[in-house]
Amino acid sequence: MNTIKNTPLFFILGRERSGTTMLRLNLNNHSHIHIPPESPFIIHLHKKYHNKKNIDLKRFIYDLKQEPFLLNWRIDYSVLREKLQNINPPTFQNYCTAILNQYSKNDIILGDKNPSYSLFGDKLHQIYPNAKFIWIIRDYRAQVNSMLKVNFERKIISSLAARWVSYNKEIEKIKNKFPEQVLLIKYEDLVTSPEKHYKNICTFLELDFEQSVLSTAKIKKEFQPKHHTSLEEKINTKHIKEWETELSVEQIKICEAVAGDYGECFGYKKTINHNSLTYFGALLGIFYGKCYKYFIKLMYSLPLRVRVFINYKIIYKNASFWKELKNYYDG
Repeated sequence: MNTIKNTPLFFILGRERSGTTMLRLNLNNHSHIHIPPESPFIIHLHKKYHNKKNIDLKRFIYDLKQEPFLLNWRIDYSVLREKLQNINPPTFQNYCTAILNQYSKNDIILGDKNPSYSLFGDKLHQIYPNAKFIWIIRDYRAQVNSMLKVNFERKIISSLAARWVSYNKEIEKIKNKFPEQVLLIKYEDLVTSPEKHYKNICTFLELDFEQSVLSTAKIKKEFQPKHHTSLEEKINTKHIKEWETELSVEQIKICEAVAGDYGECFGYKKTINHNSLTYFGALLGIFYGKCYKYFIKLMYSLPLRVRVFINYKIIYKNASFWKELKNYYDG
C-alpha cells in the first residue's frame, strides 16, 4: 500500500483569458512544480464521491473518463488503476492527488489550473483545507477584448463584463475567508515585472526561485488551441493596452458601466464618464452574464450521469473548441 502524504497543492484561479495558461506553463518550467493540462475532473467527480468512504474503483475510473478534457492527458488507465488500488487511505482527496501526480516526481508541488474552478473555491478548500490559491486578475476591458477573439462563449460585451465580475467576486470570497492561503497577482504586473512577481509566487509556494520560470513556456506534447500560440513567445507587455484601440468607444462604455466600479478596486481606472446602461440589449446581456455563473454551478450539482449526457449530447457536440481537441488526437 502507498500511503499518501500531505502533498503540497495549489490551484490557479482566474477568468478565462486572464493569464492562467501563461502562469501554468511558466511555473511548469520550475523543477519542483507540476501542473497538468486543464481538466476540471475534481469538481466533475466531487458531488458523487467526496463523501464516500468506500469507493468502487472500477466505477470511479469509468466516471473519471467521462470528463472530456482528460483526453489531453493521454492517461494509461491500466497504470492509473494499479496506482489507485494501492492508495491508503482510499479517499476521494487521495485519489484526486494521485491522478494529478501520476506523471510527476515525488519531490514536487502539485498545481491544478482550471478557470471553471474559480466558481468552486469553497469546494476545493473543503477537499484540500491546506491548499493554496493563486488568483490572477486582468483588466476587464483587456479580458473582454481577448474573449472576443476566441471560439468559446457568446460575444456579448455586457455579458462578458458581467462574467468577469462574477468570477472574480467568487474568488474574492475565498481570499476573504482564508487570506493567508490566497495570493492575488495582476496580469499586468506579472508581464511588466515577471522576475519580481514570480519570486513572490515561489515564496508563497515555499520554493526557491528558479530563473527557468522566466524562460519561454515549454508547451509539451499536448493540445494547445490557436489562441495559445502567443504563449510560445517570451513574456511581454504587448497585450496590456490592445483593448484601447481594438474595442470601440461604445464597447468600452459598456465594459466600464458593467465592471468599472469593481475594476477600480484593483486599480483599473475608468476612461469614460458614463456609468449606466439603458438599452435592452445590454441589460439583457448583463442578466445573461450573471446567470452564467449559476448555470455552471447548477450543471455541477446535477447527478453525474445526467451532466455527462448533457455535455456530450448538447454542449460539446456543438463546441468548436471540443471539436479541435478531438480532431487533434483523432488525427
